[in-house]
Amino acid sequence: MKVQSVALLSALGMLVSGSSVYLLAPATSGATTLGAAPEARVGDVAPETAAQDVAATFSTGTTLRMEGRLGHGRLEKGGTRTTYVMVEVHADGAEDGRRVAENHLAIVIDRSGSMKGDRLPRALAAANAAVDRLEDGDRVSVISFDTRPTTDVSMTTVNTSTRQVIRSAIQNISLGGDTCISCGIQAGVDELRRSEGTADRMIVLSDGDATAGVRDVPGFESIARSARDAGIGVSTIGVGTSYNQKIMGAIALHSGGRHHFIEDAASLERVFLAEADKLRNTVAVSAAVTVDLAEGVTLARVFDRSFSRNGQRLTVPLGNFSASDTKTLLLELRVPADAEGITPVADVRLRFDDRKTGGEGSCNGKLDVRIGADGEAGSELDPIIATRIERTRTADTLDAVNELLEQGRTEEAEAKLAAQEKTLREVTERARAAGGGTKGEVLAQDLEEQTSTISGAKKDVAAKPKGIDKARAQRKYVEAANPYRE
Repeated sequence: MKVQSVALLSALGMLVSGSSVYLLAPATSGATTLGAAPEARVGDVAPETAAQDVAATFSTGTTLRMEGRLGHGRLEKGGTRTTYVMVEVHADGAEDGRRVAENHLAIVIDRSGSMKGDRLPRALAAANAAVDRLEDGDRVSVISFDTRPTTDVSMTTVNTSTRQVIRSAIQNISLGGDTCISCGIQAGVDELRRSEGTADRMIVLSDGDATAGVRDVPGFESIARSARDAGIGVSTIGVGTSYNQKIMGAIALHSGGRHHFIEDAASLERVFLAEADKLRNTVAVSAAVTVDLAEGVTLARVFDRSFSRNGQRLTVPLGNFSASDTKTLLLELRVPADAEGITPVADVRLRFDDRKTGGEGSCNGKLDVRIGADGEAGSELDPIIATRIERTRTADTLDAVNELLEQGRTEEAEAKLAAQEKTLREVTERARAAGGGTKGEVLAQDLEEQTSTISGAKKDVAAKPKGIDKARAQRKYVEAANPYRE
């Protein structure tokens, strides 16, 4: 989908809705729940091999490789049974030395009064470093904002003669008044819409709360989803401990970007360069998965992603992919299990703008499940899906802890972290034993990384004698939680 073909409403509050790498290649959208789903027992992870004529898994695609799998190769006969569909989309990471596509980077910088001291100069130096990382022929726009945005560099093609002009314009940005983050994002979107055929990315930096324009989290979620649907990934950088981590985290999560918590302004250049590299390595734009559920199959939950629905068809936007990115889609389903034999579950298709080969890219696969004979037990939950479910639970735990800290309920926060830590340790041992060999170790490593995150948070919260630095902890946990939802 080209940016120009998307009608973004001028009133930001009315904009319509919406990496790390996962598992075998290690890691943006709140979970949408339809009805109450039974608690999944993710500790029971010993898989069984489905019969050869059951399409319980598939793998297809080139620039973007799509892999699909069912939570269970076999379901127990009788009534309606619960299972899962997981779709993992992995971007080709091979470097062939050739330019993939022209790029357009929009840099949106908070110039409000709170950026005094070394923050604004460090931000401007980091922005210039990102511009230096772009190649001749790429495009850049620079917007600064306080209560209103200023386009300091209108869309400019980077080359030998323009680099110094861009650098000078960035260095001339000066401090202003209050903070209208939504104004800066809208100006950045307007700039990115001016280019055709480019891979687009926006970096938004702020050290404060939204005091003008859109100020609520749902409003920013809507803005972010509209940017994503227009082929724009928005990465956010929060500086210090006074910015609104809910808003900045939501923008990144729902647009398919990243959220960075930076305590020391000296670290800004590293983050800007990483984001510029992400843009330069874009291989696919506006990716979306459609899932056609078979007759009788019903949806219980879509984990961690926004979606649209038309009858039995679900459409889930995944946004843009840089080389080696991996994003996942996880569905909880109810499958009719009255008749023994093979039952269709879902047909899955991936479509995207292929920036490596040109034109539209697509691939598809199908998933079936075997309904067992009378008295035959269902197979146990697939260990890869079990681990993916735990990733969501880890993110949910960190989000819940942030809310408890906000309310001063530190003991409850500590107990919630301890419970998730215990669960992760139990599931890790089962995954290692059930997965077998390298596969089991990869899953165990993923779970151990989650355990380390939770254990670190528990240590923070338990530091009662010294007192927890609530603001720092909350921002750190948002940065940690977002990748687990990929």
